[in-house]
Amino acid sequence: MNDGRGQEYLDENLCTHDNVEVVAFEIINNQEDVLVDMGQRGIHDVWVEAGGILASALLKAKLVNRMYVYISGQWLGQNSMDAYVSNDVLEKNEYKQLTWQQVGNDMMAQFEF
Repeated sequence: MNDGRGQEYLDENLCTHDNVEVVAFEIINNQEDVLVDMGQRGIHDVWVEAGGILASALLKAKLVNRMYVYISGQWLGQNSMDAYVSNDVLEKNEYKQLTWQQVGNDMMAQFEF
């Protein structure tokens, strides 16, 4: 969060769930820094809600066991960003299973790797 003077800080009340730990990094040079830190903490199961750059990097590094992709009929416009930077894994069908489920008016694709 930003304090209005350009200073970034972590809101201690960001997440108050019992089994959730919020970890702040001053600078993240690459996603490996985060993964190494998690491994050192003994964390091996992680739910990641990611944008296109991180999702693509995790897929490329073969660090994803399961991925959910939600597809909506909502048009985002010309200035929207691509969901994935590189979707080679999906294009090459390098997943073991793909299932579909309707969620309200949207669709969810579940990929198993």
